[in-house]
Amino acid sequence: ALGGSAAWVRETGTIELLLNQSVARGDMLNFSFFLVNPPMPGTPASAPVVRAWEPPCGAGCRGLGEAEAALPPLLGTADVNATWLDASIGSMGAIIGGQATITVTLRANFALLPGARVSVEGLNASSTPSGPLAAPFPFTSSGAFEPTAHWNQTEGVVVLTVRDRVPSRASAEASFVLRNPLSPSPPASPSVRLSGQLIEMESEAMTAFSVLHARDPPSFAECALSQDSFVVGGMARVTVRLRPTDFLTPPSSVTLSGLAGSTTPSDPALPLFGAGAAAFGGNASWDREGGTLVMNVSGVVGDAAATEVSFYLGQGARATNGTEVNATASGARFEGRVCDGAALRATEEGRFEVRRLLYSTNRTYALNRITITLQPNTNLGGGATLTIAQLPAANASGVPTGGAMPLSGPSAA
Repeated sequence: ALGGSAAWVRETGTIELLLNQSVARGDMLNFSFFLVNPPMPGTPASAPVVRAWEPPCGAGCRGLGEAEAALPPLLGTADVNATWLDASIGSMGAIIGGQATITVTLRANFALLPGARVSVEGLNASSTPSGPLAAPFPFTSSGAFEPTAHWNQTEGVVVLTVRDRVPSRASAEASFVLRNPLSPSPPASPSVRLSGQLIEMESEAMTAFSVLHARDPPSFAECALSQDSFVVGGMARVTVRLRPTDFLTPPSSVTLSGLAGSTTPSDPALPLFGAGAAAFGGNASWDREGGTLVMNVSGVVGDAAATEVSFYLGQGARATNGTEVNATASGARFEGRVCDGAALRATEEGRFEVRRLLYSTNRTYALNRITITLQPNTNLGGGATLTIAQLPAANASGVPTGGAMPLSGPSAA
């Protein structure tokens, strides 16, 4: 009946509502609106008056004309100042230069209105550049705030904008990610300030829990080595599982050192395999003399789950229990660690674990189809030669000595 809105005049304390349809005798009008209480405590109660006026409707028409009635008194403000009932901030992640997930919780004895700005101050120690908080520095909220927060590194301030009205005494929560300081540092002492609505709050200290407290150097939480073959002089597929304590992005690199004794020549683009190969661009730089493999990060090596990558190296000519491998990442503050397991372990002799020969006929002068099945206990690389010796000296289907003998079967190509 009232069109969904009204005209408010703050100077006179008047609200004017226009009926857009008739209201029958005995019908109830029921509506609500919000007004911010006066800013000073102890304001006396007011006595609102409602006036109804209807323009003349012509001869013979009995309109309302003008009527006035007093409403019950509107309570004044109690002797209570606007205050934060809860203004707390906590941080997860203590890696030097690493990610810190910061969570802000706010609860006031007044409503937070759409468009109001909540400024979290005192975060100057963060190494995150200024700008909107977006990947890899995401921002999430309980729905009370706009989906993007704005970060000013120079001032050390994150600004959250209220999207939906937060009722008095209701909690609003927001989380965002900032980088910790690049050197060990004590926790920050943030404060919160509210602006952009009639009730504004000056900067006030928050209850803080280890915010931006950088104390742990980055390292690898997980580094494990395995290989699929242990044959002396053979070819082993070496697999490494890596999980840093903080994610790695370009231009970082990961170095595996201690891979001594391999017969594989140095290669600036040694192929990488496995699910994690793409994170390193599909290849690595191999230095045989130094026994090091350097993998340049081209994507993201995450800290939530291990990244697994494999490569092939030739085993040495002597039996060995393998070597101890150390993993580190570029950056002076990154601490290396010795990987679990050994690499290039060679304790077995090369052999064919399956050796099978079948033939199709034993008739004299008949064309005999010979099928050979072999399964080596090591990896055979391209360029390896298989020799089948002591075959019957009879003419092989007319193929002269040194000629090209046709092959068939699944492995023939």
